[in-house]
Amino acid sequence: MDDVDFRCAFLDGSKVKLTFANSLLVRAKFRKTCARDVFFGSANFESVQMDGMICANCVYRDATMSHAHLNNIHFYREHSNEDIVYDAYENINFTETSLVDATFERLSLHGTLFIGANMSRIRIIKCRFHRDLHKFASASFQNSTLVNATIQNSSFDEVHFAETNLSGASISVSNFTYLFMINVDLMGATLEMCNFTGANLAGCKMTDANIYLSYFVKTNLTGCHGITDAQLAQATSIAGAILPNGTQVP
Repeated sequence: MDDVDFRCAFLDGSKVKLTFANSLLVRAKFRKTCARDVFFGSANFESVQMDGMICANCVYRDATMSHAHLNNIHFYREHSNEDIVYDAYENINFTETSLVDATFERLSLHGTLFIGANMSRIRIIKCRFHRDLHKFASASFQNSTLVNATIQNSSFDEVHFAETNLSGASISVSNFTYLFMINVDLMGATLEMCNFTGANLAGCKMTDANIYLSYFVKTNLTGCHGITDAQLAQATSIAGAILPNGTQVP
């Protein structure tokens, strides 16, 4: 189904099962489409156009969505039980995809790849990014752009953020544990009430970053640029951290 056109369509699988599993949807058009309870697992969406699409309770597990246009898309689940493991977005490939102004809400994106993606002004709300539950692969934002992104009440465990641009981002009440964040750009970012326990932030840029009430326990800040004593004083704890000059805090 290459180049198929679903623009402005309403795809509803809530009453009758609707599936595109394993479908070839290369360069398909889903602009401003509304999809509810639709199964897209393992589909190939390479170079797809999904700008402005709204997806409620859909399944994209193992889908390929690289080199695609997903600006202003809204992926979310409606279920109120936050403790349910919702793995419908695991192991997706968003490599070099445009996700400008996109929204991810109440999703588990374990093992999902955002390598080289443009995610400027993205909103990530109540999401989880851990290892894939089946393949044990780590999620990755390596070389991606999250300028002026908003991240709230989300958790990232063993995720790769190397060379990622998070300048101007607003990040609050989120966990970043055992992350690989070498050379990440956090200039002008707000990191409020966050947990960076065990994260590797060597070589990061933190000029004018606000780290108010955040934890940097056992975090590697070796060679970080722009971080000052005044900034570190904002943190709740830097116990066991390695400071930019190589000094380890007791």
